[in-house]
This record gives sequence, structure tokens and C-alpha cells, in this order.
Amino acid sequence: MNHELLKNNVYLTLLAFYDNKEMPKYVELGKAAGVTRQTAAKRVKELTDSGIIQIVDDILLVENDMELDVGILRDLLTKNPNITAIELESIFFGGDNKYKIMKDLDMSYGCYYAQLHEKSVVYGIVSEGIVKYVGCTKNYEERIKQHIRKRPFLDRSNFIILKEIDSNDRYQYERQLIDIIDPEWNTI
Repeated sequence: MNHELLKNNVYLTLLAFYDNKEMPKYVELGKAAGVTRQTAAKRVKELTDSGIIQIVDDILLVENDMELDVGILRDLLTKNPNITAIELESIFFGGDNKYKIMKDLDMSYGCYYAQLHEKSVVYGIVSEGIVKYVGCTKNYEERIKQHIRKRPFLDRSNFIILKEIDSNDRYQYERQLIDIIDPEWNTI
């Protein structure tokens, strides 16, 4: 059973609201899942490539190998769109042993504790004196490492925090900055 899918807001949103229905547009899906259109498209491709979702005649079919109660999931996501994978793991699979939860979710100690905090950051990557990318995250340190792995010419000095922000507002603020700055690396 792949509990890591509890960390995937796009998967959870598709399962809770769109299973056996028409596949939504990426803008609509991104808004519902609390991610950008680009992230929604990328996650759908990953889920399709792995066989977790299928789109047959524009109808979405979502695997539910964890046997999550979809009604409860829908209710949880409606009441608290920012619910964490840690909270979902506890609700659906019980227990409060943080080490078991971290193992089930394949989550590092740092990521585990980052999810327990409500603040996020909107950050930029500056290269050649220009903001090349704008993003948001609840785990800034881990996100820096991911970017450096993708673009090895970067180092910590390329990263700036633009704003510390409540988790509920992070995608809206990120989207506004992307629209204003139009960073080169924020493309699908």
C-alpha cells in the first residue's frame, strides 16, 4: 500500500471529487488542489504514467489501493483544504507514532516537522541578477535541495525568501508574483 499518495494533493483531490467524472481542466484542478496549473498538469502526468489514474473517453478513473473512505476524504478536504499528510495518515490509519508515520509516508524528520507548522514561504531563485523562478513551500530547506539537484549550477546564495505567509494564501501570492514577474523557469 502506497501511503505516499497522502502527500499528493492532486491525487487526493481527483479521488475525492472527480473519480468516475469528467477530467477537469488543469486550472480548475490546480485551484481545487491548492497548486498551480503547471503542478496539476505534472502530477496528472505522473499519476497517469504510474497507472494510478486513467482517463477513458474523458472520464477519470482513480485507483484507491489504500481503500480510503472517499466520503470522509471529501469531507476532510472540503472543511480543511490544507490538511496535512500526517493528519490524513493518523485519521485513516490510526496511531500517533511519529516514526511509523514518517516511515509510512517516506518522510524525513525535517519534512515531518515542517508539516506541523502553519507558515509557508514564497521564494525566488535569482540567477544572473534576474528572478528566474518564483515558488512557495512549507519546507524551504528541502525545496532548495530539490532545485539544486535539478540545476547543479545553483547554490544557496541564489535563493531569497520573498515573503513568509500563511499556508492558505501561499498559492495566491505565488501566482500574483509569477504573473507580475513572468520568471523564465516558471513554465510547464
